[in-house]
Amino acid sequence: MPTHDPSSLARALGRLPSGLYVVSTLRSGAPVGFVASLLQQVGFAPPMLCVAVAKEREPLRDLRATGRFSLSMLDGASRSRMAPFLRAPAPGASAYDGLALGHTPAGLPYLEEGLAWFDCRIVSEHEAGDHVAVFAEVEAAATLREGDPHVHLRRNGLSY
Repeated sequence: MPTHDPSSLARALGRLPSGLYVVSTLRSGAPVGFVASLLQQVGFAPPMLCVAVAKEREPLRDLRATGRFSLSMLDGASRSRMAPFLRAPAPGASAYDGLALGHTPAGLPYLEEGLAWFDCRIVSEHEAGDHVAVFAEVEAAATLREGDPHVHLRRNGLSY
């Protein structure tokens, strides 16, 4: 069996394009969320999405507890809105502070400055290496404005 250069593998995997999304759910009635890039549509009837969540991420417990999430699709104009989700907020603060929010029919927050939103009900999950693949039915969605989603490429396809 041939041996592959790990740095070559990491570079090749990093060339796989993905979008950038803010996944939101609730914890004790307050919004919590994270940035996701490992997401794909996986079904048409019903419409299904799969988002991969690192096993150690705290919001994974919240997704399991609520059984739902919203997804805010980001584009070039709105990608800066993900910054608060890339670091822990100050005590008493929320990553959602100062962001314009709408709410899905299920009551989950979405970023009004995003390109589109999706209201999802979790139907199953599957452990996949260091992540959990969360499968969800899209129950409602809307395009907030015309445009193209931001396409993200990583330098290293073996880490964030």
